[in-house]
Formats: sequence, structure tokens, C-alpha cells
Amino acid sequence: MQVILIERVEKLGVPGEIVEVKRGYARNWLLPQGKALIATKENKIIAENEKKQLIARDNAKKAEAETVKRALNDKRVFLMRTAAESGQLYGSVRDADIANEIEKQLKILVSKKFIILQQPIRTIGISDVKIALHPQVDIRIEVNVAPSQDEAKAQALKHDNAIAKQKAEQKNKDNKQSEAKQSETKKSEAKQSEAKQSEAKQSEAKQSEAKQTKSKQSKIETQEDALNSEQPEQSSENEI
Repeated sequence: MQVILIERVEKLGVPGEIVEVKRGYARNWLLPQGKALIATKENKIIAENEKKQLIARDNAKKAEAETVKRALNDKRVFLMRTAAESGQLYGSVRDADIANEIEKQLKILVSKKFIILQQPIRTIGISDVKIALHPQVDIRIEVNVAPSQDEAKAQALKHDNAIAKQKAEQKNKDNKQSEAKQSETKKSEAKQSEAKQSEAKQSEAKQSEAKQTKSKQSKIETQEDALNSEQPEQSSENEI
């Protein structure tokens, strides 16, 4: 079915655009969320008249999302939950729980609908959670779930050390690759230089050979001219 987008929708379109979508997608998500209208003749006229306003509103939402993203950058929230010895939580952590802790701990208001969880968190540990603030703006924050603050700190320290180690290993790998590339480039440049020098020597040898050949040819021609100039005199002596 055809709908008119009221908001920008990722991988679908921009405000005011008419798009073809599956009926279930429209009925179950786009329309209830206020992201689209059914593309009736009346709604098409309204959308066309308000297209500039819809785009301006979307730009304002994007700017607001960018502000929230900067505030959330490199942030981590802690959620205390009881768990079995295996690490399995007695319960789970859901999008609403994370949104509440972000507001409580970071003083930043984030709707739970922006928090993307494939499934609730059901074990202790640190999870990397995506927050889609706008179709063009998202950020990831760390959610630290532990039975106590002390254990959360220990988890965070272990996690940070592991990340630092990964970064160091990646940096070392990148440096080696860069050195190998530079070495390969130098070898290639050296080969090219040798090839040019060889070509230059061959060219010089050819030019020298050509000069020698030309010089020999010139001497031969001179000798032939000399012989030719002597032949008429010999002929007149014979006639006498």
C-alpha cells in the first residue's frame, strides 16, 4: 500500500515522500507511530502543502539528536541486578530500564523507543547497546549490569583493559602493515629506478652505436667520393 511519510524513516524515505510498503508494516508500525499517513487524495494535498514544514521539523529533530549524541558520547550506565552464580539474572534488563538509568545517572532524557535491544539482557556483564536517536543519528553506550557497584567497577576495569589491549594489538598490526607497505613501496621504487637506469644505459648504447655506424658510413662515403673523383683523370690518360 502507499503511504506518505511524515517523518524520515531509515532505508525508506524522507518527510513528504510517497512510498510503497507492505500493509502490515504500515498498519502495525508506521501509522501507529505517527510516521506516515495513508496516501489518500486529501492527504497527498496536505503533505504537498506542508512538505517544507515537515522537512524543517525533521532537520530540527536531527539537530536535537546530535546534541544528545554528544552528551552520551563515551558514557556508561550501571544497573544493579541480582544473579545466580552462573551469572544468569533473576529477571532481565529491558529498554525501559536502560532509559530510566540514563535519565537518573546522566540526567539525559532518552525515550525507550530509541534504545535498540535485539533481546533483553539476561546475564551480568557489559553490553554495547545502540541508541537510534534519529534515522541519521545513532550512538552506542555501555550498559554495565552487576550485582553490586564493586563488581560493576571490577567488570568495567577488566573490560577497559581488554579494550585497551585490543586497541594496542590493532595499532601494532596496523603499524606492521604500514611498515610492510612502505617496504614494498621502496622495493617497487628501487626496481623502477633500476629499470629506468637500465633503459637509459641501453638508450645511450644504442645512440653510441648509431653514431659509430653513422661515422663509418660517412668515412665510406668520403672514400667513395674520392675514388669517383679520381676515375675521370685515369680515363683521359688512357685516351692519350
